[in-house]
Amino acid sequence: MTYNVFGGTLNLAQLQLLAHCIQCSVDVLCVQSWKDPQLTWDPDSYQGLSEIRLPIEYVWTPSIVLYNKYDRLYMRCSVYNSSRVLTASM
Repeated sequence: MTYNVFGGTLNLAQLQLLAHCIQCSVDVLCVQSWKDPQLTWDPDSYQGLSEIRLPIEYVWTPSIVLYNKYDRLYMRCSVYNSSRVLTASM
């Protein structure tokens, strides 16, 4: 069996050898969501405010990290009045 790669053909053994020689990088968007019962409020008491965005340092986050990740290149946190917390990082 042969495979078309880079305009040529390779057999399975050659393709496996090529896969070991090539380094690749992947950008991953990691989205986490959970409920924190301490972060809830009545939007009517705050002029209809139902979502706030906070610096990630002010909100507890689970200690789940990606191996070989960069340190918080992009991280945002949204807190909803229903106690839902949403973080996204890249």
